[in-house]
Amino acid sequence: MLPCVVIIVIWLAVAVATIVDRMPPQCGPLFEPPCLSEAWQKIGDIATLAWVDDWEALVGSFVALLAALLGASAIRRQMRQTERIAWEQRQQVDQHVEEARRRKLRGLRAGLPLALSSASAHLTRIASDLRALHGRLRDPAADKDVPFVFAPLPQDIVPPLQSIVELEDDDVARDSLISLASELQVLHANLRSLFDVHSSHRTHPTPLDVEVVCARVAIVSGMVDILYNYARGTNEFGGDLPSAIWNAAGRLRFGSDPNMQYVRDLLTAHYGADPSKAESIVPGLTL
Repeated sequence: MLPCVVIIVIWLAVAVATIVDRMPPQCGPLFEPPCLSEAWQKIGDIATLAWVDDWEALVGSFVALLAALLGASAIRRQMRQTERIAWEQRQQVDQHVEEARRRKLRGLRAGLPLALSSASAHLTRIASDLRALHGRLRDPAADKDVPFVFAPLPQDIVPPLQSIVELEDDDVARDSLISLASELQVLHANLRSLFDVHSSHRTHPTPLDVEVVCARVAIVSGMVDILYNYARGTNEFGGDLPSAIWNAAGRLRFGSDPNMQYVRDLLTAHYGADPSKAESIVPGLTL
């Protein structure tokens, strides 16, 4: 639209200039009676484009410019339309991909409670085995060289966590799932190291070695507990991690066993005192 307006304005300017230029020298102002008939003749020349003969080259240039402007405008409109169509197609593809991701994530999260339940049951069994091993190691009359076998990490726990991590876009949930999968594998590495004679001068672990692993079991159990609300379809987590860890320690009977004070000292040093008890932080302890 703008190029057409510009051309019309230029055409009018040229037309007026032609009228003035063609008026006889003896004429006064343009529209006074002596020159009015002459002016109307010139206006007729303008209406019939008779003045074009004197401005042929200039008019040709304007026509070429107008054609170029109209062509460029058409190309720009076509490019904008193409870009808009491409953008809409990308939006549709992105929506389909996002919807597919959400559907798959919902399906995986639907099976997450089973994985968490399996992890809880496994950790409870590990805690029971560790308590039995701890009691044997503390008993002077017990045979320390009797082999002690721990249950392997079930295969239905870590893979579902990894599958959800690949699709989850919530940073808090993703980091929590990654940490749980990592801690589960670190825990089993700790269990194997209890009897790894290649990395130790001892042929069997000490009670303190077992208590370090017990503390990690409590930590992993707490991490499992706070994920249950997320597994049920919300992005809210069930309480803060320190409280969940202390609750898990109590459930696994690490919090009340008088012979496992080192477990409580480790948890206090890293996660603060048990909210249900008044315990001071013991510095310098590491897991």
